[in-house]
Amino acid sequence: MRALRWYFVLAFVISWSGVLLAASQHQLYLLFVAMLIGPSLSSIVLTAYYERARGLRELAQRLVRWRFGSRWYASLFVAPVTLGLVAAVLSLYSPSFHPGFAVPFALIAGFGAGIFEELGWTGFATPRLLRRYSWFDAGLLLGVPWAIWHLLTDYIGRDVHGWLWIPHALQWIVALCAFRIFMTWIYSHTRSLLLGILLHVSFTGSQALLWPVKPTLPVELIWYGLFAIALWIPVAVLVAKSFASIGASGREKTRAMPGDRIIADPMFTVTHAITIDAPAERIWPWLAQLGSSRAGWYSYDRIDNGGQPSADRIVSAYQRVRRGDLMPALPGATDAFIVERIEAPHDLVLTVPGDPAPILSWEHLVEPLDAGRSRLIVRGRVSRAWKRMARGAGQAGEKKVFIEYVYRVLGRLPDMLLAFIGGVGHRWMEARHMRGIKERVEASVG
Repeated sequence: MRALRWYFVLAFVISWSGVLLAASQHQLYLLFVAMLIGPSLSSIVLTAYYERARGLRELAQRLVRWRFGSRWYASLFVAPVTLGLVAAVLSLYSPSFHPGFAVPFALIAGFGAGIFEELGWTGFATPRLLRRYSWFDAGLLLGVPWAIWHLLTDYIGRDVHGWLWIPHALQWIVALCAFRIFMTWIYSHTRSLLLGILLHVSFTGSQALLWPVKPTLPVELIWYGLFAIALWIPVAVLVAKSFASIGASGREKTRAMPGDRIIADPMFTVTHAITIDAPAERIWPWLAQLGSSRAGWYSYDRIDNGGQPSADRIVSAYQRVRRGDLMPALPGATDAFIVERIEAPHDLVLTVPGDPAPILSWEHLVEPLDAGRSRLIVRGRVSRAWKRMARGAGQAGEKKVFIEYVYRVLGRLPDMLLAFIGGVGHRWMEARHMRGIKERVEASVG
């Protein structure tokens, strides 16, 4: 993360210094040129410093990566179509909203911003954020500074200010965060810097092309405000789809699984499933290295991995797993999870020991589908003895992590309330865990 912090510092310092210098010389036409130097130059310099020639080669490879399926190219129409609909509706209300159709400016602004900005934002920052965060979190964490980075140029380059500029700036942040989240989702599936550039071209170019012909600040507030709201619609769809993607079918929920025998009469049973575009043999290494202080849980690391980022590569030291081995549930844990059953590359069952029998089982079952795809089915079964364990989570006198405090609260809830609250929280964590596995596996197979 040090490299990422340096990237943000350099990008802001270089861009804003250039913008202020251009403004001091009254060379307003150079504002945008000066601004664009920061992200691209910072990316190239820091890549060369931290990763040498190998990093520069990898950056160049992502820059020309174009083979990733035609459906991903359809994403280039999201911003133009969204803005086109907004402009069409507003044009019915007032001629002030009619698009200016400045084609030359749209091409220059689109390709200039797309190329020079995304060499940094997508070329350097995005892949590093994705090593630690989900696509939504990474996009939001990048979207905020990306939006703020634009504001100095926007403020200096305007002839009219006043208090209306503040809501305009907030709209800008809302819109850019939404589109950056969308871009990060695309990148997490394609690993293509080229597509990131083209997405930025479509985003900036469509705004320049459809900008109102009479752009007073009130007109811009309405026009851009609706655009900012509309951009969150595809993001909301992606979030809903992502959350639903771990939904198991009726058959998967009711079918018997090898680990069911461990807790014959559970208090709760939760089954989730996700499709991964890879065979079981390519999925298994990512399951074999699970565990806090190992490769992590590919989930929210600040909650269940002591803040250490989960691995984004296969770690050979953690590939040999035997029955009875420990996969620590939390940093420093010595009693859970225990490997109860292992049948590589298809089945891994972990348990939390109890007296006399385990109080929780957590099974990862990989079943083959067609064309090299697999279905990862994850089932958790909890006995009633779990509540007693949860109430005493963490040894007395030891420093507790956040999730242990959560367990203590959950252990004191009535069963019905525990089922609801615990079910929502478990789905939230397990969704990230399963998507983390899927993203890593699919990225590793190309």
